[in-house]
Amino acid sequence: MKLVLSLAATLAFGTLGLLGADGSWTGTISDSMCGASHGSTPAKACTTGCVKKGAKYVIVVGDKVYSIANQDNPGLAKFAGDNVKVTGTMDGTAITVAKIAKAS
Repeated sequence: MKLVLSLAATLAFGTLGLLGADGSWTGTISDSMCGASHGSTPAKACTTGCVKKGAKYVIVVGDKVYSIANQDNPGLAKFAGDNVKVTGTMDGTAITVAKIAKAS
């Protein structure tokens, strides 16, 4: 009986790691083609243009680029190229955005 309970507890707690981690990240909304660097093109114009050509929105936090799972979030287009605070859930390297606001 103890073995069964121990095994059940191990499995239950082990699956917690598979779930996404809630958090918030402050960074810049960019696109998957350019990442952190837009060259001499203004970030908003570059991000918007690249997304129209098929790139996906990403958020650049420091030197890391995270993909955004829910590309249909209206805040992504609104804040393209801007420094933002994103609240949501991370699963691997993809963030599902729950809330997005201009960073202070």
